[in-house]
Amino acid sequence: MTFMHHSPEDYQFIRYAEQIAPGQVYEIRNICLDSTQFLEVSCDVGQLTFVVEDQTGGSSEGCTISGTSTWTAVKDRSSDNFRRYNLYVSNLGSEVGIFYVYYSCYDLIVDPGPTYGYPSEDTSVSTTWRCYQGGVYQGEGPPYYFRVHDEVPGYDDNSYIELQTNAAGQNVYFGFTTFYVSERFIIDSVKIYYRVKSNSPAEIRSGVICGGTTYDSIDPGVTVEQTWTTYSYQYFYNPQTGVNWTVGDFSGESAHALSGFGLDVISGSDIEISQCYLEVVSVVPLPHGQHTLYLYPIADFGHDPETYWYSEGENHDPPYWDKVNDPVGDDEGPNSTFVMHGSVSGSGYIGFTFTPPSISSWLSVQSVTLHCRVNAQEDLVIKAVVWTGGIVPIYATRYDNVDPGFTSLSVGFQNVSYTFSVNPATGVAWTPDDLGKISTDFLAGFGVSVTIGNFNMNWCYLEVTYTT
Repeated sequence: MTFMHHSPEDYQFIRYAEQIAPGQVYEIRNICLDSTQFLEVSCDVGQLTFVVEDQTGGSSEGCTISGTSTWTAVKDRSSDNFRRYNLYVSNLGSEVGIFYVYYSCYDLIVDPGPTYGYPSEDTSVSTTWRCYQGGVYQGEGPPYYFRVHDEVPGYDDNSYIELQTNAAGQNVYFGFTTFYVSERFIIDSVKIYYRVKSNSPAEIRSGVICGGTTYDSIDPGVTVEQTWTTYSYQYFYNPQTGVNWTVGDFSGESAHALSGFGLDVISGSDIEISQCYLEVVSVVPLPHGQHTLYLYPIADFGHDPETYWYSEGENHDPPYWDKVNDPVGDDEGPNSTFVMHGSVSGSGYIGFTFTPPSISSWLSVQSVTLHCRVNAQEDLVIKAVVWTGGIVPIYATRYDNVDPGFTSLSVGFQNVSYTFSVNPATGVAWTPDDLGKISTDFLAGFGVSVTIGNFNMNWCYLEVTYTT
């Protein structure tokens, strides 16, 4: 459950659009409102039925609207207490519908609820497992998936699969029925649950299959108890892309889609498995409006080899990024860290890379601004620089002439910034995929270039603004 608290003066107005296919039912659960707040829905295309269910025992309300009609579903209640509501939207027509949800609140609980994936087929099995149903031995061999298919919250420890000897290095993986996760909710992680026991010392861990590749060493594993115990491991990133999970990873539309999950035995024998499933953990959607995030250096992304860069004192050697990745603290005193451009023979550049942010593809990126703080020892020109389209500098394109430059006048530390309103590689607005290092012309690195002269720099980071 995600809980956001705001003062009464700080109302959150949340509105977002969603498509719904014919015959589909869309659900938003746990909308928490008090008597001063409202929930409003509108139909933009198609004929849709909306039902609001009061979780606290009140009656449900419903309405069928079409075209551009609007229905205020919750209003004018006598109680001042918070109530939770579920909203169900059904498309009984023959065309894809579009609807808007709009609600206001200052104490908002919005929980899209867990989405589960259960085994529906065997996809990869390294050896033959023994099968039990209702505690009775059923023989060896597949299929195995329905023995461990127990749906949450229940489980049946009398139905399981077993590997008695030579278990180390063996595995069993399952496929699942693809499903849709709304892009209006940010995907936090994927959690794999498994219920196992062993009568002898044993270790086991989970694994996932993404884009056809099995990743079986991310989960460090657990020591299996002698009684049935449920374990879990949480994958915060798609291991094939290294960035946050996307909707396409579960619908099968992504080239890096999650297609299977399962278990690998690390050591031991006599392993029994009675349950294995996945949960997609999503979080509250962002309020409607403008938002800001910051990207800080995590590694060097190249520098001009013809010029001198000092990481501290007279040290010419990298890394440089960790001297400029903290925009707070002591930036000018004796304990400050910085990089220094020391060339007297020509201009130079230095760049850094960053951790891709989690921005859903439906969001709109407004701008990318580079900030740095410099102390020039003589007059020189400083320019913001970005690289695109390559995971290492040799494969990336450097754009160091977009920013017309800032002329430093040797007056001590100064804050310098430049806003890239568009991706210089494409000439159009930045996209979430550009920042997530997914698109062809993704943002690969950022930094500065300078003309001849000496200066110190102790901040360098990006500010990204986007809207929902």
